[in-house]
Amino acid sequence: MPLWYTDRSMQFLKPLRSNPKFLMLGGAALIVLLAALVLSAAFKKDIVLIVDGESMLIRSGARTVASALNGAGYKPGPDDQVFPDRDRRIAEGDVIELRRVRRVWLEIDNQAQWVHTAEISPVGILYAAGVSMEEGDRLWADGVRLTEAMIDAELRPSELRLKRAMNILLDIDGEDLVIRSAASTIGEALWENGIQIVEGDEVIPSTETPLANQMLVNVLRSRPLQIEVDGNTLDVRVVADTVGEALSRAGVALVGLDYAVPALNALIPESGLIQVIRVQEQVLVEQAAIPFPSFYQPAPEIEIDNEVVLQTGSYGLNASRVRVRLENGIEAGRTIEGEWVVREPEPRIIGYGTMIVIRTLSTPDGPIEYWRAVEMFATSYSPCRLGPGSTICSYTARSGLPVQKGLVAFLPEWYDYMALTQVYVPGYGPGIVGDTGWGLRGRHWIDLAYGEDDWVSWASNVTVYFLTPVPSEIMWILYVRD
Repeated sequence: MPLWYTDRSMQFLKPLRSNPKFLMLGGAALIVLLAALVLSAAFKKDIVLIVDGESMLIRSGARTVASALNGAGYKPGPDDQVFPDRDRRIAEGDVIELRRVRRVWLEIDNQAQWVHTAEISPVGILYAAGVSMEEGDRLWADGVRLTEAMIDAELRPSELRLKRAMNILLDIDGEDLVIRSAASTIGEALWENGIQIVEGDEVIPSTETPLANQMLVNVLRSRPLQIEVDGNTLDVRVVADTVGEALSRAGVALVGLDYAVPALNALIPESGLIQVIRVQEQVLVEQAAIPFPSFYQPAPEIEIDNEVVLQTGSYGLNASRVRVRLENGIEAGRTIEGEWVVREPEPRIIGYGTMIVIRTLSTPDGPIEYWRAVEMFATSYSPCRLGPGSTICSYTARSGLPVQKGLVAFLPEWYDYMALTQVYVPGYGPGIVGDTGWGLRGRHWIDLAYGEDDWVSWASNVTVYFLTPVPSEIMWILYVRD
């Protein structure tokens, strides 16, 4: 410690040592200063400050909106907008927005000026410039045309363009009407005011004519007609006196033997309905597919219960020359004048496997030797549980064997090939084919027999193994009930 620091410290402490009251007052002042610092930090609040659309989070000990802005380095001018009021006391989490005066370029019907304002909505900027919008006026902000809902939005544009609407004097079939529009053409002004011009109406001057103030526009409404032609009803509007004129203006031509009802030289009927009758004869060559049959043949190189397409098959083609008479677009009759086969069908040939492979399998009932394995849906039955709705009991199967565990049933089509052959069903055990049943649609099916005392309900998929020896007659393609 430097010697001068020690000496000065001693000199400063001499009055304190000699006067204990002075020492107590100094300590109290230090405590008050520390408390003030703590309270100042405690009373600071987090507030969100938005300046010209940019947000920032600040921490301020200010009491009012104005002092918070000043403390953040923003001193609002007299024309700047501050929300909430500048004198309002602030609280934790308050949002303060400052909108400073800026320049906005305002153009009204090619007359331009600068507007100095803190407003950010288009309508607010116009109001600040002493300008109000009227019916039919159009407003653009930064080159984008605004809808009515957008003029109050906080868009903060730098450029506004206002086009004033003009008065248009309309004569619609003798009825006078005045509309207002800022559109570029007559057609656009009519559409904007909900005046629909349909095909056939006449507008004088034309709809493409540029709009001018106090312009007189005549609209001649066309007459609605219904023209039945070619099986359709055309709703058209035309200006015409006779049927022929109406069809011509609607673009409907009569060719050959065609005729109209009423006739072409007749006046347009009050109903507005004109019928065009088309008379036409055609000679057609029609083609029709000849279905191809499907055949099965043995495929010794393919294992049993597998199939292979040996020939895909193709449709044949039959042709006929037909004379067709059409009236009003609807076929009235036809005559076949000749018929021939263009191409004979080729059958689809499917090879079914006839190769037998002997395999072995370890089961809980011991090893088995099988030559065929088929996925089936298994159900079960007993002498008095022969199926839904059955009220009788039958203790003897079709084979004459008793209905008890160890007997299984197949469809009658299977039974003719497999009667008294042996199978193995996992979870059931060995069985002998000795009975028939109705089976299930679209599935390979097996019904497992039980006695009344040991009956077990089955309703699940199983793999059924057909045990050796291989029978002399084999059902190569397993029938499935439709």
